[in-house]
Amino acid sequence: MANLSQQKRQRMLKFLKKLREVHKKDDDVLVALGEIESELNAKKYGLVWEQHEEAVDVKMHTHIPVFTEVSEREITTIPNGAYNFLLEGDNLHSLRLLEKTHKNQIDVIYIDPPYNTGNSLTYDDTRVGADDTFRHSKWLSFMDKRLKIAHNLLCNSGVIMLSIDDNEAYQLKLLMDEIFGEENLMGIFAVIKAEGGGMAKYVVKGHDLLLVYAKNLKQAHPLAKEKDIRGKRIVIDNVEYWIQEDAIRETFGKYGNLYYEDVIEKRGIEFKKQIDKGIENNEYILVPKDNGKRIIGKLRRIDEDYSKFYSVIKHLNADGVDTLKSLGLADDFDYPKPVSLVKEIIKGATFFTKHTPIILDFFAGSGTTAQAILELNKEDGKSRKFIMCTNNEVSAKAKLKFVKQFGHLTNYSPNENATDNSIENKIYSSFENGKAGFKNLVQENKTLYESYGICQGITYKRIKKIIQGYQSETPEDFLLFDKKLTYNNLDKVLDYKQKINNLIAEKKYTGYKAKITADSRLQLTAHSDEYIHHAAIPANLKYYRTDFIPKNDEFLSDVLMNHIVEMIQLEHGIKLDGQHYIMLLNNDEVDTFATHWDEYQDVKALYVSKNVLFTTKQNKLFKNVKIHIIPDYYFNFELKEAGEIW
Repeated sequence: MANLSQQKRQRMLKFLKKLREVHKKDDDVLVALGEIESELNAKKYGLVWEQHEEAVDVKMHTHIPVFTEVSEREITTIPNGAYNFLLEGDNLHSLRLLEKTHKNQIDVIYIDPPYNTGNSLTYDDTRVGADDTFRHSKWLSFMDKRLKIAHNLLCNSGVIMLSIDDNEAYQLKLLMDEIFGEENLMGIFAVIKAEGGGMAKYVVKGHDLLLVYAKNLKQAHPLAKEKDIRGKRIVIDNVEYWIQEDAIRETFGKYGNLYYEDVIEKRGIEFKKQIDKGIENNEYILVPKDNGKRIIGKLRRIDEDYSKFYSVIKHLNADGVDTLKSLGLADDFDYPKPVSLVKEIIKGATFFTKHTPIILDFFAGSGTTAQAILELNKEDGKSRKFIMCTNNEVSAKAKLKFVKQFGHLTNYSPNENATDNSIENKIYSSFENGKAGFKNLVQENKTLYESYGICQGITYKRIKKIIQGYQSETPEDFLLFDKKLTYNNLDKVLDYKQKINNLIAEKKYTGYKAKITADSRLQLTAHSDEYIHHAAIPANLKYYRTDFIPKNDEFLSDVLMNHIVEMIQLEHGIKLDGQHYIMLLNNDEVDTFATHWDEYQDVKALYVSKNVLFTTKQNKLFKNVKIHIIPDYYFNFELKEAGEIW
């Protein structure tokens, strides 16, 4: 049937071609025939939706987005170390700027976008309700723009991972197939997020979905985790291997090990030559057996061996809430993802990376991804960097806290089932002029109001606490016993169980809970009334906010130049501090810098305008310093569009 439809379409297109010849002088007919041809050639499978233009799109018709550093929010705990970034503003604007600094440079993207379940999506400052007949098309328009840029940002071996529920999952799958290609789907995970649910009306909904796509599946590594080693370990030339004894079989694909002494008889002389060469190259090792013969063991490097992920993983959302409670941030953010989930998938996606991977989350929300990356770096010694993007939207609950400071609704406490819309309507009704009265109060107290926003009031506070260390703000569960279960230590499980029972018998704490985690760890947690101190995880952070420059600004070139520093720092993950990392924009600055060269102890890099010309003496002086030419691509397009350059 599909072939018949295609044949019919081809016949119609062929007929249109004849009509063009007949009416080649009639412009009106030719226009009409062109429209018919476009419809015939239009996509026949996939998503079709009504496009919606957001206010953030409209803004860019007349304004150029730029980043402005908020220097008082910089965090530096590793002198001269690499910087992570938190970008405040609509993520579409941030992504447009990241497209200039990080095109084809991002290793991993993880996002947890709005699920569009009733009022989770804010579109042009209005919550999209379940009764909005365009809610799916608005959501798709919203996601389409951002995911197309995300595709441009990923490196060729990069992966993108998206959390979603079944409300938009199937639309998202089709959208991702269009943008990333159906052939680049790495997998779809069912993430068990909750237990119980006896009050469910039809089906107990216990899972969300996680879609994983590669930019180019042929160049990407699989998501990987440490392998459960089941063989003898051996060290050769300071490299640790384990011996897989069942790798070489008498008959390929069937059980029964091949003895080295029988190789020629069973598999031929050429195969023996391959094995002998492998033994020389530390690919195989001969393992003596009781019958006097030797099997061919495959040597597998432990640091490169891995297991693949299973498509069902368990990470409870309740753990995400507990983490925010510990940080004192749970009242202002709903539905945080558990840190354990993001740690597991980010670790899996960066398992093979030898360089410093960059992870982007452009729906950063409460900052779970940033915490996961910092904790992972501490655990495995890798040096992952993150870029977090989030707007500074003020939640309904945070708006209520804000207005209470001014005497509104001081006795109002919404119940746990209250929607954001109902809370906001209650707030507006407390003002004489309704919503306009609320907006006036916000305008008069803008700085205070913004401090209640997601980025300033939650994401930044969370990252700062993780980097600097913090005292838990609620009593919490903590780990008493933790052992990785492997094939080699299974005979010790009864001993582990006895240790757990002994700890419980001491009755020092309450709420004991023994469990085996998703990554096969046997753990015992307990509850304590004591407040736990969480040690600092040193890292550096820069905080940018999005600003806008009118395209018709009289001094556009100069104004944009004032934001070059932010772009350089973002692209290179550094701080232009005037000592180790230095920007030079003209020959006078270069001459002054060269004159005082002896005063600089450890210059790591220079960032130089393309118009600067070094003298022969300066080239010799700077020969051991890395020199970067400041690129045109930061704002070149915008300046050309405005007629500032030709």
